This record gives sequence, C-alpha cells and structure tokens, in this order.
Amino acid sequence: MKKGFGLTMCLLGLTAAAAAQANDQPVYDADDETLTIPSVTAEGQPGFFQEIMLAPASDGTWRVDQLYEGELLEEDVVDAIWTTSTAGLPRQFYIHVEGTFPTDCPAVGQIEQMREGNTFHVYVYYENNQWLRDPDSVACAQVLTPFEFTVPLDIYGVEAGEYSVRINNHDLRTFVLEQDNIGPDQFAGERRQHCQYEPVPLNGFAAYACADDSDLILQ
Repeated sequence: MKKGFGLTMCLLGLTAAAAAQANDQPVYDADDETLTIPSVTAEGQPGFFQEIMLAPASDGTWRVDQLYEGELLEEDVVDAIWTTSTAGLPRQFYIHVEGTFPTDCPAVGQIEQMREGNTFHVYVYYENNQWLRDPDSVACAQVLTPFEFTVPLDIYGVEAGEYSVRINNHDLRTFVLEQDNIGPDQFAGERRQHCQYEPVPLNGFAAYACADDSDLILQ
C-alpha cells in the first residue's frame, strides 16, 4: 500500500477519467469526504492501481490516502481456458476460465480489458483482500478451492478483420470478423418491433406477458 501522495485537481480529473473504463464506478462518501475509485489504468495496463482513496487536503487539492497495485492471477492456478462465439450479427465472443486455488484465501477480483490496434488485452486480478495485502496476518485453510468465470470480450461495433486475444500478457488465440460487427441501427432490410410486454398477475406474483400473444420469430 502506498500513502501520502500529493494530488492536484488536474490529476484527479485524469484519474477519474481512467476509472470510467473500469468495471465499477467511483464512490463518494459524503460523511468522511473521500472518493474511492475501484481501479485506474497506469503504464498502459487497466487495473494497474486499485482501490484508490482520495481525500481533501488542507490546501484545497486532493491527496491519495490509499492505493494498491493490482496482482495478476498467476498462470499456475489456471487449469483450462477456452473460447466460444455466437453466429450472426452482432457477433459475441467469450473467454471461459477454470482453475484451482491452493487455499481458501485467494479469490478472483477485477477483470479489465482494452483494445490496442487489432489486439484485445484481458487482465484478470486477484481480489485485493487481506490475504493478498498481508498474507502473514491471515490463516488460510489448506484446501483446494476451484473457481471459474467467463469474460465477454468487448467486440461490439468492431470493424471486419483479424484480431488477437491476450490474457494476462499471454497469447490466447486469434479470430476473424468477416463483417463489421454492426449495431442494430445499421442493419439493412425490414426491422420488426417486438410486442409490448405488460405486467399481469400470476398466482400472486407479478409476471410479464406479451400484449398481442404473438410468437416472436427472429429473422
């Protein structure tokens, strides 16, 4: 953990802008007037710093009261990685990861991704819990703990071409988009509006039913 960095309002703006790419939004605590940013990009790597806490300084600027360097998930805890994708447009691409932690203390934390040219970079971090910050202060049960997660790759709107995927700085695979991964407003031809769903009572619970009771056929 690093503390006591002087920080101007200009730097605060840059930090907050970087945090907008993270999975979670910054949180302001009005009681102690602190702003906590889940993660920021540094040295070209999203999530490099995590749990950044900013507090007002006496000179009207902000100071960094707390931040942690993100710890990437180690390769030796991963048992299998595979990918799946959908047909049709827009295409969707998923990375599936399974692994085993040697104790019950580690956990999967922030998952970040960025695109650099034709390369997608995915970064998977350990959760910044007490075990990671101060392992000597935590008693971990020596029991194998399985984990799994899925990462949807952000390829919506990406142009046609060949792309490569890297996870935690390791090459994973390449894939090809034969067409631009277009959005709904770019589809040619006729577009059908789905029926309107309205709340209806069902055995004491609120349910939703299609107002015109028609079948939905995707073409």
